[in-house]
Amino acid sequence: MQYKKGIIDTNIYVYAIDQLSPFHEAANKFVSHMFEKRLAVLTPQIMLDLFNVLSSQAKTESQLSKFSSIIELYYSEFIQQFVFPTEFTGLNAVRFAAKQGINKRNKLFDYYLAQTAIENGINTLYTRNVKDFIEFSQLEIINPLVVL
Repeated sequence: MQYKKGIIDTNIYVYAIDQLSPFHEAANKFVSHMFEKRLAVLTPQIMLDLFNVLSSQAKTESQLSKFSSIIELYYSEFIQQFVFPTEFTGLNAVRFAAKQGINKRNKLFDYYLAQTAIENGINTLYTRNVKDFIEFSQLEIINPLVVL
């Protein structure tokens, strides 16, 4: 498959890092390819969420430090590939959630990520959780783990 520039959702990064995940090999291959080709788009939200997930699994200070280093690496090596929410992203996500009648906490953060993509002209989002973003017809939602 020919990949396009797009945001990679947290779950794909987690699988790429977690060597015990059944999705590790495919996710790691995908993430590596996206960064090698400079197609990966990062957001602060994804980096915070990734650290949150990884740190909740850390059993030692050494592991926590390793996970912090991963986030620092993304920021230092790939800062030019970041996109940032605008001053209206949060409001637009809330309005969209209200229109959808959705009040689940995690759904709002998905909407916020989708709005960040849309407001930055990013048309593709890569995630294993395709159904979480189906409301966004402006975005092409792709599960990269089934196309590899």
